Amino acid sequence: MGVAFDGESELIRLTLVDYFTSEILLDSLVVPVVGMSHFNTRYSGVSRQAMGEARRKGKCITGGVAAARQEVWRWVGPETIVVGHGVNNDLTSLRWIHPLVVDSMLLATAAKAEKEKREEEEEEERKKAEALEAAKNIQEAEVPDEDLISFDSENENSKGKQKGREDKAKKQKGSGLSLKNLTQDLLGRQIQVGKMGHDSLEDALAARDLVHWFVTQKCEELKARNQNPAIMGFW
Repeated sequence: MGVAFDGESELIRLTLVDYFTSEILLDSLVVPVVGMSHFNTRYSGVSRQAMGEARRKGKCITGGVAAARQEVWRWVGPETIVVGHGVNNDLTSLRWIHPLVVDSMLLATAAKAEKEKREEEEEEERKKAEALEAAKNIQEAEVPDEDLISFDSENENSKGKQKGREDKAKKQKGSGLSLKNLTQDLLGRQIQVGKMGHDSLEDALAARDLVHWFVTQKCEELKARNQNPAIMGFW
């Protein structure tokens, strides 16, 4: 995405790959029909010089966003499922509303929430077990009241320190849902490491592979639970 003179983001490159085969269906620069302030080369990977060269060679989509949408619709119909990462941004850039999407960012967000909920429940069960064990030990030892007060105070301090560590850990995980981080963490692959900006083809393939990773993981989970054999057979 580049930036037009009015400050609005403007589509300048479009990439489309097939989910099942990873075949490159479309990968082209898009010539804007509005004046451009800059091409945001650091992130878009597209320079004014590259756009000019593509126009001279006729290797680009002319006609701006409207023409780009038409190129997409050659491959994507009303029933086609669109896969991506932060798909709302892609749809916005194309001025396009499409209801059938699978978004790797949403899948990762849901997986993270599910994991945190499970960890919280496990932590709660652990604390209950520790409390019951502590009460049992105190009752058996018949600890004096003054010692009980001291024990509770120390325990509260310990809980406070533990909560602080947990809060700090959660803050450190805040940026883990970016395409770059998820691709590294889940696929063991580095992307967006060059100095020439992002490569939309690299990003598209990464988003596709992330969604496929989540699909595969869910199928394995269902298989382990012996659920939904029809879905497993399909995938």
